[in-house]
Amino acid sequence: MELTFEDLFVVGLTTAICATLVLGTFRLVDIFLPTSDAGPGGTSLSFLIQDGDLIDATPEGYALLSYANVVRPESGAVLDVLRPTFPDIDQVLAADRFPSTVIDANDNSGKYLRIQPRGEAINLTVQGPHSHDLLYLHQLRTANNNTELSTLRTAVEQNKQLMWEIDISGQLVWANAAYLEVADRGSQDSDSAGMSTLPTVRPFAEFENTLYENSETRMAIPASNPGEEDWFDIVQTPTLNGRLFYANDVNNIVRSEISQQHFLKTISQTFAQLSIGLAIFDRRRRLSTFNPALIDLTSLPVDFLSSRPSLDLMLDRLRETRMLPEPKDYARWRDGFSRLETEARNGTYSENWNLPDGQTYRVTGRPHPDGAFALLFEDISAEISLTRRFRSEIETGQAVLDRISDAVAVFSGSGNLVMSNQPYEDLWDSDVSNSLIQSDLRSEINSWKSRCAPTRIWQSLRGFVQQTGPRDPWSETVMLDDGRPITCQAEPVTGGMTMVRFSFDKGTGRALQEVTDNTAPSGTLQSVKG
Repeated sequence: MELTFEDLFVVGLTTAICATLVLGTFRLVDIFLPTSDAGPGGTSLSFLIQDGDLIDATPEGYALLSYANVVRPESGAVLDVLRPTFPDIDQVLAADRFPSTVIDANDNSGKYLRIQPRGEAINLTVQGPHSHDLLYLHQLRTANNNTELSTLRTAVEQNKQLMWEIDISGQLVWANAAYLEVADRGSQDSDSAGMSTLPTVRPFAEFENTLYENSETRMAIPASNPGEEDWFDIVQTPTLNGRLFYANDVNNIVRSEISQQHFLKTISQTFAQLSIGLAIFDRRRRLSTFNPALIDLTSLPVDFLSSRPSLDLMLDRLRETRMLPEPKDYARWRDGFSRLETEARNGTYSENWNLPDGQTYRVTGRPHPDGAFALLFEDISAEISLTRRFRSEIETGQAVLDRISDAVAVFSGSGNLVMSNQPYEDLWDSDVSNSLIQSDLRSEINSWKSRCAPTRIWQSLRGFVQQTGPRDPWSETVMLDDGRPITCQAEPVTGGMTMVRFSFDKGTGRALQEVTDNTAPSGTLQSVKG
C-alpha cells in the first residue's frame, strides 16, 4: 500500500500533537512540584497540599514525615513538621488569598520556606543554605524520641509500683512486671508464673469499677501466706482507650498503723485500770485523753470531758463542783495557774490540793512530746490522815516520855539513837532532838564516860544493845563525877531495839552526899542484876 502525501501529513501531524501533549504533561508536573535543582544550596524538601490533603512530596519530604512518625500524611502533619522552624506559617496560610511568600527560619541558619499558590493547591518548599539540616534535625529528634521511649519503657517495667491498663470494655490490655508478679501469686497455673503474658487472674478486678476518676482507695488482697493480706493504695486515671491504674504497696504503713492501734488499746486498758486520774492536754491546752479514774475523782460528767474542754474551762468547772482548793483570790490564783502549765511541761509541778470537803489530792504535771502535758490526780486523803495520826501518836508518846523522871534513850539494833526524853538531855547536857547529826551508841557512851567514874560496864552495855535473839533485862550502877550513884538499866523492846534508862536511888543519894568531896571510890562497882 502506498501512502500519499496527504497520508504522510496526517501521520506527522498526529505524532507532533502526541509529542506536544506528552511534553506538556511533564511540564505541568514540573510547574507544580519543583525539582531538587532549585539553585545553589537548593533543597529537595517540597510538599504539595490541597484542601487539607497532601497531594505529593519529594522523596526527602516523605522521609521527613516518616521520621516525624506521621502515620496518615495530611496537610496538618506537614504543618506540624515545618512549624517548629517556621512558626509564621499558620499566619500566612490563614489568609484567603496571598502571593508567593517567603518565611525565614527562626534558627538564623539562612534557610527559608517559600509558599507558592498553585491554583487550588499550595506548594511548600524549603530552600536556602543548610536546608538539608531540617531533615537531619528530625532524624535526631526521632532518635532522641526512640531513646526516651526505650528509657520510659524500662522505667515502667522495672518500677515497683503496680501499673496496668484496661480498655473501655474492661479487658486488661497491658500490665508491668510488678503487676504480673502479684497476679501470679493468685494463679493456680504454676507454669505461667514469671511469664510476660497477661494473666487470667486479675487481683484487683472487683475493685476497678468502684474507683472514680483520680480517686484513691486503700484495699487488701489475699497474700501468698494463708491468713495474711497485702494492702495497696490504688488510684486510676482515664486514658484515650480506657483507664490506667497505679497501686502502691502500703503493707508497712498498714502494719504500723495496726501496731499503733494495738498499742493505744493496751495503753487505754492500762489507764482504765489505774486509780490515779489522768488528764492529757495537747499543745493548744485542750483535753485530749482522760481515764475513768478522773471522772471518779473530779465528779466531772463524761460529756463535758468528751467535749475536749480547755484547761481554764476545766478549772472553772472543778471550782463549781468544789474540787479545787478555795483560795482567797480565785481570779489571781487562776491567772497564776499558768505556772502549772509551765511546770507541767517541764515535769516539775507537784502540789497537794486540800479540798473544802477535807480530801487531799496530789496533782502532778508530766511533759509530753510536741508541747503536750499530762496532769495526774491522786487521792492521798488516807495517806495524809494516816500520817497525821502517826504524827499525833508520836507527839503524844514523846510528851508522855518527857513526863517520866528517869532519863530514857532508845537505840536501834545497829546502835542508832532513835528517841530520847527531856530528862535524858538534861542529865547528859545534850540536844539530841534539835541536832542535825544522827547520834549513835558510840557517841552517847563517850558522853556518859565523860560524866562518870571509870567503869567497865559500857562494854557490856554495847554488847547488850547489839545482841540479837532473846535477851533478859540488864542493870548496873555507876558513879557520876559529882559522887551520885545512878542505875543504868537496859531492856529489850520491839523491833530489836533497846531502851536504856538512867535512874537515881534516893536513899543511896542521901548517904553519898555525906561523903567528903575528896573521897574517891575504890575498886570496881558491884553489878546489880534485876
